[in-house]
Parts: sequence; structure tokens; C-alpha cells
Amino acid sequence: MKKSLICASILACLALSACGDNAEENSVVGAVKSSLNGKQLQKVVTLEQANKNLKQFFDAIDDKDKFLLLTQEDLTDTYTKYISKTAYEGVEINDALAKEYVKAAKEQLREDRYKDYLKSVKNLESNYETARSSASLGYIPSAQEIIDTQKNKASAILDYREYVKQFYFTVVRVDSWRLKVKLTNNSIGGALGGYLNSTTEIRNSMREIGKLTVALADALNVQNKAGFTLEDIAGSNLINVKGVYATSTNDTQGLYCTFNEGQGSNVQGYDFKVSFSDGDLHVYRVEEDERMVEITADIPAADIVTNGNNTTITLNEYGLTFNMNASLNQLKNDKTVFYVQPTLMVGSTVESNVSKPEDFAFASAVRTGTKADNYGNATIVLSSCTNTGADFGVSVDPATKKPVFNTGAPSQIKIDAQGNYLIYDNNNTLLGMAPASTKGTNVFANAVTYDLATNSFTNTPLAGNNGYPGYDVSINGTVKENDEFYVEINSGGQADNSNGNALIAIRSQSIVRSTGSSQVTTFNDGYANLLGELGTSITTATANKDAAAAKLEQTTKLYQSTAGVNLDEEATNLVMYQQTYQACAKIIEASQTIFNALIGAF
Repeated sequence: MKKSLICASILACLALSACGDNAEENSVVGAVKSSLNGKQLQKVVTLEQANKNLKQFFDAIDDKDKFLLLTQEDLTDTYTKYISKTAYEGVEINDALAKEYVKAAKEQLREDRYKDYLKSVKNLESNYETARSSASLGYIPSAQEIIDTQKNKASAILDYREYVKQFYFTVVRVDSWRLKVKLTNNSIGGALGGYLNSTTEIRNSMREIGKLTVALADALNVQNKAGFTLEDIAGSNLINVKGVYATSTNDTQGLYCTFNEGQGSNVQGYDFKVSFSDGDLHVYRVEEDERMVEITADIPAADIVTNGNNTTITLNEYGLTFNMNASLNQLKNDKTVFYVQPTLMVGSTVESNVSKPEDFAFASAVRTGTKADNYGNATIVLSSCTNTGADFGVSVDPATKKPVFNTGAPSQIKIDAQGNYLIYDNNNTLLGMAPASTKGTNVFANAVTYDLATNSFTNTPLAGNNGYPGYDVSINGTVKENDEFYVEINSGGQADNSNGNALIAIRSQSIVRSTGSSQVTTFNDGYANLLGELGTSITTATANKDAAAAKLEQTTKLYQSTAGVNLDEEATNLVMYQQTYQACAKIIEASQTIFNALIGAF
């Protein structure tokens, strides 16, 4: 019976969380009558078999997503199959009894809970138990007995729902009709709660360290690849940040998480859950307190790509890419769930790729030059060189590992009659213009593009959204019409440590994003913030420990004052008892004297 009540309560809770709100009373009366089957019924299956069917249903609900995301259709279909195998035997329900049932239920519960209760009337397990046990004795229960049974079940359901709300209740599996429940650390308390809290703090700190590691490694790698070494080849990654495998509910399907190059400042200290448990894609961000925030709607459709038996989800907002070895449809059909912790172990798995000084690319990929016969006295300087690749102005020839200009890369600057900075490629194709008002500062960053079709300049920035062309120049001094300046590949890289200076400058650049915030800080500030948070946690834990110790001491003294022995009080009582004894002895002695005198008189 206890097992059945547990099953009924849980199934009713699931129905309450998924059903609609509106139900007319007449239809409810009809539903009650229909559910109780207003005629003699034939037994379909034993209660043991019915319980087995329900247990199979719960066995399928093996994680939080499935518990929370069950649809009304899922519940209705499952419940219909279940209740159809647990029919009543020997009970007849008429309209009057059904109306009495509904009226009593409505009076029993507050109005704001009545609608929720109506959603649970289909769950008639307890009535079935009553009917079966009564029918076996040849007795048909009264309407009031059935109503009282349902009242008690409703009260248990409501208590159960409040318990679910109070704790982060997660149904993992129903095994031998026992629920495995996940509680918050604070609800556990004591030494065990303290140990669990400390592991949570340690893991959060590990995630933050991993985030710092990824941000610094990415900044160094990108900058080093923008330069060239003493061997006149392109720089490579100085630090190897390994990808992370996710845990999976399917042994044949996996998820591999990698960090997007150039997006280290987007990485945050979050875990992620990718779930197909309800047959659709859901991506969750896991907060420090283990709350899950769904971010599926924030992912552009173009960033979810299926190519054959592989699916890729790119999270540019978090600097991550999830690679899965199955198609999207297959993942949905298999209802696979992945859980990945990108930054948790990065701090301990990161590796250095530097084996010799020549691995550092201190020379920049490009250099600048000023035409010798210019009329003005201005000179051009390289203000930055941060990126190379197919999406930028310079890429690395895979055969020679040397820098080459990509087609259409800006390489020439000419001054027009108004003092504007006209930008051309190697084929003298006009690409854009930086206005004279910029005074030659960061020419490419301040330029707009040129539209050849309309023979006019647009309002579109030449740099776009990614900092194209990956390098920039400034022209200092007075420029004259027809003055020319150029950018060329830095062949040989002689006497050039500009990229080395750029590597050193990373220490003062904002490259670390604060978790849960859009704020980006320097590496040193990010590390200082982490130490500050740790210090605060230690101080709080110490204060809590001292407060708990003081409370324990106070409670112990209070207990001892009530149940313990006070030696002073006991000594006082002992003296009192001694004096009382002595007084009693004197009375006895006097009585004895009087008694002897009376005897002697006779």
C-alpha cells in the first residue's frame, strides 16, 4: 500500500506540473463517474502487474530534464495505459455519488488549490486499492469513505509539492520504490555539509583558474601567431589548451568541447548541459549554485550545424564549440544528454609548447614604409599586428610557413586633395578611406569601405566586427596631397621586436571576462579578484565556524545547567539533609526519654 501511495503521489505531482488549468465542474463530475466506471467492471490485471507497469514508466525518468519537461501528451498516454490495466471490481458509481465526491473535494481545499486538485482526479490508485480490498470482502465502500481517501491523498500531494519547491528536488530514479534525492549543501549541515560546501568552493575556484588560464593562453597564442621567428617562419601556439570531453548518457555518442581561437576573453567559469531528453535540443548554462539557465534561444541557427554524422554547436558568447559525433536527428531520437565542464581541469592539463627561444615570434608579420619623394614630412608606423589567417589581411603559406597577403588586403595609403587617407590593395584597387579628421591615427580602424558599384564611400567600417585586417598603422606628421605610404610583408624580420613588445603588453590588456558579467579585466586584476573571493569565503567560513562553536558551548552550558550536577548546590543540600537528620534524631531521642519516663511511672 505504501508503495502505491508513493507512486500515486509522484504521478499526481507530475500531472499537476504539466496539465492545463481550466475544467468545468460538470465535466469533472463526468470524468469522475467515467473514471470510476459507473457499472460493474471486469478485472483486467493484478495490482502487482499494474505497479510493474508504473515502475517501468518511472525507470524511463532518469534525470532532471525528463522529470521537468514531460509533456501533457506523454503523461496522458502513459497514465491511460496504466489506469486501463487497474480497473475497479465490484464498485458502482452514479451521478449523485460523483457529485458528492467533487463537492467534498472542493470544500476540503482552498479555492486557489482546487484547480490543481482537479488535475489529479484521474489518479485513482488509492480508490482502486479501497475498491479491491472491499470487494474481496463482499463490501462496497460508501461515498464518504471514497471521498475521505481522496482527501487524504490530496493533502499528501500538496505537501509533496511544497517539499519539491523548498528543496532542489531531482528525481533521479525510482528503484525499489525509493526516491534518490539531491539536497542543497545548506540543508545537510554539520561536518558533512561543511565538506560539501568546501568542495563546491574549491571547484568554483578551479573553474575560475581555468578561465584565467584559457584567457591568457589564447591571448599569447594569437599574438605569437601574428609574428615571425628568427627562423623566418610564422609563430605557433605557445601554450596548448586541451579540449574537454563531456559525460554522456549514451555510450556511443560523445561531445568534445574546444575553445575558440581569439575568443579567450569570452570564456567564463560555467559548466554546460546539452540535452535532447525530450526529443529536442536544449542547451543550459550551469550557475555556481547549480541552477540551470537555458540559453538555446540565444544561439543563432547558423551556429548549429550538422554535417553527416557530426553536429557542431558554436557558442561564440562563451568562446566554446561543442562537437558531437552524431547527427542532430539521431541525438534527438536517442534523447542523449551531455554534461561538460570546460574550465574545471584546464589549469592542471595546460601544457607549454616552448622548447627553445626561437619559438617566440618577436617580429611582426608586416612592416611599414614611407615613399622617399613625399612632399610632406609624415612617416608611417605599425601601431599593431594582432591576427593572421584567412579572415584577415595576412595569412601563413602552409608550405613555406611564411606570411603572404590575402587578396584585397590593404597595403597602400595615398593622400587626396582634402587630406583624406585613401586605402588601396596591391592591385591599386580602392578599398576605403579614413577621413582627414583622424589625423592619421589607426588608419584602418577609422576607415570606411568604398563601393565600386556606386563609386562612393559607405558608412560600413573597414575593420568590420573582427578587427580586419589584423594589423593597423598610424601616420604621424604633416601630409600633403599625393603622399604615399605602404605596408609590406616583413621578410627576414631583421631588427624587429614589435611583436615581442606586443606579447609583453598583454599583461596590461583586458583579456579576462568576469563570470556572469560583461566586464573584462586584465589578467592581474582577474587573479586578484579570485584571491579576494577566496579570502572572503575563508573569512566567512571562519566566522561561521566561530559562531557555531560559541553556539555549541552556550547550548552545552544550558544543557548542563538543567541536566548536570552543581557541586555547590549539592553540598548545600547535603548540609541541609544532615541538619534535618540531626533534628529528627533529637526528636526521636526526646520521644524515647518521655516514653521511658512513662513506662517507669507504671
